Amino acid sequence: MIGWHPTAYHCLDVAVVVEAILLARPVSRARCASLLGMSESDSIVLLTAMAALHDIGKFSKSFFGQTAELWPDIEGPCDQSTPRRAHTEAGYALWRNGLREHVASHLRAGDVHDLEILMAAAFGHHGRPLSVGGTIDLRPYFSRKDTRSMNSAIAFAIDAINVFCPDGIPVPPSEQRALRASWWVAGLLSTADWIGSSQKWFAYREPVDPIGDYLHVARESAARAIAAAGLVAPASAVERDFAQLTGATWSPSPIQRWALEVELPSEPALFIIEDVTGAGKTEAAQVLVHRLMAAGRASGAYWGMPTQATANAMYARQAKAIGALFDRQGGLSPSVVLSHGQARLHDDFRSTVLTGCETTGAAREDSDAEEGSESSIACSAFLADDRRAGLLADVGAGTIDQALLGVLPSRFNTIRLFALAEKVLVLDEVHAYDAYVEGEMQSLLEFQAAMGGSVVMLSATLSQRQRRAFVNAWRAGCGVSRYSADESRWRAGVEAMAVPYPLATIVNGGQGELQASPGIAPWSRRTVPVAFVHDEAVVIDRIVAASKTGQAVAWIRNTVDGCIEGARQLRAAGLEPLVFHSRFAQCDRQAIEAKVMNAFGPKSEPVDRAHVVVATQVIEQSLDLDFDMLVTDLAPIDLVIQRAGRLWRHARTNRPMGSCMQLIVLAPRHSEEPGRAWLDAVLPKTKNVYDDVGVLWRSLRVLTERPEIVTPEGIRGMVEQVYAGDDVPPSLEKAVQAATGRSAAKGAMARNFSLDVTTGYCKNYAAGWYADIHVPTRLIDEQTVLRLAKAGGDGELRPWAGGQPEDWRAWALSEVRVSSRKLGKGAQVEAQFREAVERLRAEWPKYERDVVVVPMQCFEGWSAQLTSPKGEILHARYGDEGLRMMADGHPIS
Repeated sequence: MIGWHPTAYHCLDVAVVVEAILLARPVSRARCASLLGMSESDSIVLLTAMAALHDIGKFSKSFFGQTAELWPDIEGPCDQSTPRRAHTEAGYALWRNGLREHVASHLRAGDVHDLEILMAAAFGHHGRPLSVGGTIDLRPYFSRKDTRSMNSAIAFAIDAINVFCPDGIPVPPSEQRALRASWWVAGLLSTADWIGSSQKWFAYREPVDPIGDYLHVARESAARAIAAAGLVAPASAVERDFAQLTGATWSPSPIQRWALEVELPSEPALFIIEDVTGAGKTEAAQVLVHRLMAAGRASGAYWGMPTQATANAMYARQAKAIGALFDRQGGLSPSVVLSHGQARLHDDFRSTVLTGCETTGAAREDSDAEEGSESSIACSAFLADDRRAGLLADVGAGTIDQALLGVLPSRFNTIRLFALAEKVLVLDEVHAYDAYVEGEMQSLLEFQAAMGGSVVMLSATLSQRQRRAFVNAWRAGCGVSRYSADESRWRAGVEAMAVPYPLATIVNGGQGELQASPGIAPWSRRTVPVAFVHDEAVVIDRIVAASKTGQAVAWIRNTVDGCIEGARQLRAAGLEPLVFHSRFAQCDRQAIEAKVMNAFGPKSEPVDRAHVVVATQVIEQSLDLDFDMLVTDLAPIDLVIQRAGRLWRHARTNRPMGSCMQLIVLAPRHSEEPGRAWLDAVLPKTKNVYDDVGVLWRSLRVLTERPEIVTPEGIRGMVEQVYAGDDVPPSLEKAVQAATGRSAAKGAMARNFSLDVTTGYCKNYAAGWYADIHVPTRLIDEQTVLRLAKAGGDGELRPWAGGQPEDWRAWALSEVRVSSRKLGKGAQVEAQFREAVERLRAEWPKYERDVVVVPMQCFEGWSAQLTSPKGEILHARYGDEGLRMMADGHPIS
């Protein structure tokens, strides 16, 4: 079996993969033509020819000299003293020092220098861009004395151009178009290079075939490869009615009817849907996705969710609904992917990942599968193997972070941009992020608009300030001027509160902005009374009393420590609450999430619902949960409204006797002249989560002045009174100013770190380009990864999740993340376990060897002792409340 593959053949492999992708994906083909400003046929010719040159730097001696055995005799003796240089840079150096002039004679018209930006994008296909412009020295890559390597490279380039461009190279696009298109082109080339580099699809061959003869073989391989990789786009379904699309047995709500009937813009569009929790915004977004796909404007969708839990829930919904989006008569099975940091541990997703080359064929063989059922979906191993490639799936559900990494200097970010460009990007709960993520979202909107994709944003409590920022970002991406800061429609105060609600907004590229008030569903009108409690002991009494009548009860706490403490108090009062927060091992978190959905989800029965859950913010958004009684810690008004939306969410006729729709808020008493420590007596750690005490104080004032949440009519006014205002008591001014400064700094940091679509895919950024794990999408405390282990009597450490020590998945399911303030990466286990820990780490991949192993022993519960990097003795306890870290008998903040 031959152990190498000619560079010329590999270049042709990637070129025909580019050609095959564009021929098999109509939306990609149209997007490419639009970005380049040329016909679809010319755009295919141009990009295929460029792809044939992508690895021409491998002709250089700096590349060949790395392996003496493969050095061709025709090049003379192998000189391994030549310093190793990146072949991507060698290709660009050759382009700038000779190849460009040879290519110029093959242009139909125009200036070859106009190809500079796109060629740099093609050469920068290994996840990082190249520096563009300036003087580039060819000598580190090609010998000036022995020009055989350079001549061979140029000869191959001309042959490839003659093969792919028999009528000449199409006229290059303008510089402005090329800059924007370069991101998309780099993503396409990187994707094609991944596929074209696989021996599974492109077997190594000796260089015996002429280019023309080999091309036929390569094209057959490319067709098989993109089918096996799941990149042949299944046909979209023709327009379907609401019931066919959603499986609903009810008439569409006003917002859903608007989505069904509104005239779709002819250009990329931003849709912003604002309506109450439970109004059917998700179904409305699904309708828009379907209509855009049916119109040939998109090939699928990616749903960006705020958390892994909400992403898991959306994945389950999309797995059931995907069949209605596609025409199954074509024989292709659509792929649906879960994309977040722990997706590989999700059992339902793992069951859809097919192995082997012919994955789409395997899916087709299931001819008896019901359309839309989980058995009818397939996700090829290529798409599931990497979170970046996962965005290429027909439908994806994941955290927003996976999309945000496309606009940050992360390696292979362009694959994310390429994948998203032909999707409808659906962003849920868009009000729920801090200033840093908001800044990143604005950059994401700019890129999506510039790439020609569409976006649907969903929120129940979007402020006018946030909406203005999102609309401005979209307009910038479309090349349209932003609204000025003093535009009357965006003014705070009475004007902002007078904006209709519910509201649907369409921003249609440069054509303007359309707003509609879709109307109010009668069943969405309700008034939720608000009662205040100022002592946790009273909360405990209320919950115990409600539990005795069989009510489904939730207490939403602002911090994990508050969640654990609340659960301990309820246990002391005789209850056994579910506890749901982020500080559980993955295996336990998945099990708890399933229990919560079973107990409080839409299919729960009275016997299931007689439970109490104490949770953090993980249940306040996107999860379809319904409670008879809901208690919440004081939070910003938009989040309080969100939490109230989980109260009596479903239409039920069998609620327990004595239950009434009332939101109970644990908060200090409202005062117009509070002390600086006004929160600490009741909610001492809330300001660590929501640091703008002015927002909290105004939220409490609004709820005190009118202790009820009236939906939908009262939502806009409550939100704007909190966020459009800036009045606070003198005692809080200093803290508010500090919080405002931190928020502004976060926003500026996000904008500075995010990429600029107008500068093109080049290395002219102050920041470097890093692996995904080193690129922060959110500003949170540094996290330390712990792997919980059960210590056996034989001294062996086994994963907390069960299984054997060599089971990687069991160890991954045993992970829990804690703030590095609680435990640093250099923590030491007890001496008796150190040898066993080192044996484990020796078998783990290099990047996992700094994970802290926590050997748990069962002495009246599971516990472990650790020594912090500072020498402090720490005790870790794990059980139904999750992980607690303590020092001197006190929890570590």
